[in-house]
Amino acid sequence: MRYLLSPAPIVGSVTAQLRHALCERAEDIELLSAHFVAEYARRYRKGRMTLSTDALDYLRGYEYEGNVRELQGMIERAVVVCEAKRITAHDLLVTPGGAQKTRTEGQGMPFAEAKTLKCLEDEYIEYVYKKTRGSIKECSAILGIDRTTLWRRIKEQRMADLARTPVG
Repeated sequence: MRYLLSPAPIVGSVTAQLRHALCERAEDIELLSAHFVAEYARRYRKGRMTLSTDALDYLRGYEYEGNVRELQGMIERAVVVCEAKRITAHDLLVTPGGAQKTRTEGQGMPFAEAKTLKCLEDEYIEYVYKKTRGSIKECSAILGIDRTTLWRRIKEQRMADLARTPVG
């Protein structure tokens, strides 16, 4: 006789716990943020970094569309762009073009102006590439893309820049 154990009840209960939106667990934001700051500060050799009170207030009041990964991405970008030891709300708001992240009326889009997706991607890739001082490894980790994909995108962008440059 064979017995099969069904993992469904266990998986279902774990899945249910993991699917709670981060905004429903505001008490976890400070602890998770501190963990991500320490992790990325170590990864990018920034020394000991902390979050300011205004940064924590911003993170607690932010309307997370995603879950923990959205918070993690925000913290990672802030660690990269922050040039001090204390991350402020401004560091969390910075976008690739240098403008502060604001939500446009009724659309929920964190962009200074409407642009093509390709243009936004190129700007962000260039921004992160400069912030990581040209480190393909660090840049691709932040962007969440493969190093060869990043290299190809940088090469394409350089060719496009050359094509726009007047000859003579």
